[in-house]
Order: sequence, then C-alpha cells, then structure tokens
Amino acid sequence: KKILTLKETRGFSFWQVLTDAGELSFTLQDTSRSIAKISEDRAFIFDICGNRYEIESFAALDRKSRKCMELYI
Repeated sequence: KKILTLKETRGFSFWQVLTDAGELSFTLQDTSRSIAKISEDRAFIFDICGNRYEIESFAALDRKSRKCMELYI
C-alpha cells in the first residue's frame, strides 16, 4: 500500500512498508533483480528470505511510493 522508508547500502536495500497485513520490514539484495514487473500495473518483490510481496496496482500507491518503485522497474 505504501513505502514508508527505503534505504540502500552496499548492494542491499532496506524497506519499511505498509501492507494489507500491517507494517513490515524486509531486505532486498540486488534490488532491480528482486522486483519482477508482471504487467503495467502489477509487480512482485522477492526478499532475501524468499518471501514474496505483491503490488497489485501501482496506481493505488501514493505518489512517493510510485516514485520509489519507478527507480527499480
């Protein structure tokens, strides 16, 4: 639903997000390769623990979150 914070260092990105299930944090290694765009409006994110997160609609994200995602897709 929303990216609260996003920090990058040494090839890793650290995400704090708001989801349907509440607030959570996860880490990606090689961020661009950890995000798979499924369609123009949908993507999956795969964290370093093998968890998968779905962005059902980029249009539903707030402006700041969409801008963050545009950097990687």
